[in-house]
Amino acid sequence: MHYNLLFNGCSFTEGAELEGIAEDYEHQRLHRFSHLVSEKTGLTYANISKSGASNDKILRTTVEWFEEGNTCDHAIIQWTSRKRVEYLSETILKPDTTKLSKYYNIYPYQTFNQLGKSILESFIHIQNDSNDQNNEDRCMYWMEKLLKDKCSFDYLKLGKESKVIDEYYKLASYHKHRTKFPITYIEGDILPKNIIFYCRRIEGYPNLSGGHPNALGHRRIADYIINNFDYFQ
Repeated sequence: MHYNLLFNGCSFTEGAELEGIAEDYEHQRLHRFSHLVSEKTGLTYANISKSGASNDKILRTTVEWFEEGNTCDHAIIQWTSRKRVEYLSETILKPDTTKLSKYYNIYPYQTFNQLGKSILESFIHIQNDSNDQNNEDRCMYWMEKLLKDKCSFDYLKLGKESKVIDEYYKLASYHKHRTKFPITYIEGDILPKNIIFYCRRIEGYPNLSGGHPNALGHRRIADYIINNFDYFQ
């Protein structure tokens, strides 16, 4: 199917916490920034983002979306924390899962079985800022290659992360060959550190921790996209 816009990212693009205690996912869909952009511009869109997604997953699911025969005029890709990774396991890593050969998002605070916990601990031990940045640069580089002949595109990034050592930029090939600079940071460039733009923390509901934009925050993100990205001018 053809859409004017494609959105992909993690929980910020999915609209996490907008569903509230009532788990009203229609309310979530109607108030997240992808729908607001569509509503204000009259453009059609697809939002394939998922909470907890790593940059690996964001790249992979974008590839799969196009391979399924979908097309778009413009893609808005929101990159997440570079520490997240995706792991393809031939065995079950979550206690509530029965399906084998599944991609798992690996990052702290995930609920895993004993094998999954040991894999998570292994990743934590070998990770460093340079390796995580290289993984992010790899995903961005291949996303550029994927989209080059398919559509125009813009990048968003969740927020700034710690600076890597100077030697990294002399050695890392993916970073050298990326061309999509600069990247807009949602937290910092668009949303100031102000509670009026974030959901209220609800005690007793771990998924409603107050770490995601509320409806006002999503409106601010949508306005930024429309007013600053060349595709909309």
